[in-house]
Amino acid sequence: MEKKILLIVVFILFTGCKEVENKTDLKIIENYKIYNVSDTTSIFKCNDLDIKNAFGKLNIFIKKPNLLIIKCTYNRGYGGEIVYVEINDKLKILNVTFDYVDDTVGGDKEIYTVTNSKIILNKNPFTENLTDVKGEISIKGQVKIKPTGMFEFSRNEKFSFFGYFICE
Repeated sequence: MEKKILLIVVFILFTGCKEVENKTDLKIIENYKIYNVSDTTSIFKCNDLDIKNAFGKLNIFIKKPNLLIIKCTYNRGYGGEIVYVEINDKLKILNVTFDYVDDTVGGDKEIYTVTNSKIILNKNPFTENLTDVKGEISIKGQVKIKPTGMFEFSRNEKFSFFGYFICE
């Protein structure tokens, strides 16, 4: 009996008490408007004329007849964010990835894991066209930081990201 309890305790310690469940949410809010944008909020646009380090680049398109791809790339000069989202025609979020790119030499390696994502769209892109699509994306998760130094330990931290996207 004691061996059985010991094995269960060891199993829980090595595998964790419960598996992290990814939570995703997508809502369609007609007449969605973007208000009060701060300087620290990322904004992604699909019009190349607007991009002069003030806005990130938005690529939004339907791949195959049933898969919407949203790719947001923001280059801030010395680093930036990349957000990639796949949504099926039932408006279910299939995949969300986030990455922060840094151009400093010898920087720590960061591995991002998305655990929670929320997307708001102003219309259904599968039943309407992609012009005048706008919305927001909110992402939360964990980042594993692997230092490049030999005597430093890896660590896990929480991260969050929020941004707007506009395709006019």
